Amino acid sequence: MERAFFEAGKALTELRDRRLYRSTHKTFEEYCRDRFGHSRQQSNYLIAAAGVYENLTTIGCQNVENENLTTNGSQILPTSERQVRSNDQA
Repeated sequence: MERAFFEAGKALTELRDRRLYRSTHKTFEEYCRDRFGHSRQQSNYLIAAAGVYENLTTIGCQNVENENLTTNGSQILPTSERQVRSNDQA
């Protein structure tokens, strides 16, 4: 559960980048609104948060797949998208 936002962000990245939404919707924004009930901006927050989380987990070349999902060595990892959002996006 700690990485749900990360998995969602990765999935949204693939949907957007590979344009997989186009089989049912004209735009990524329409797809997100219809499928998930949130705006493109919220999807972009999740996508960005997944990137930050991925960067944090690769610090020190540690593989957290088999480790405690909330820590990376002594570093506590974020458990929500909001924790990695910059203050100007609040």
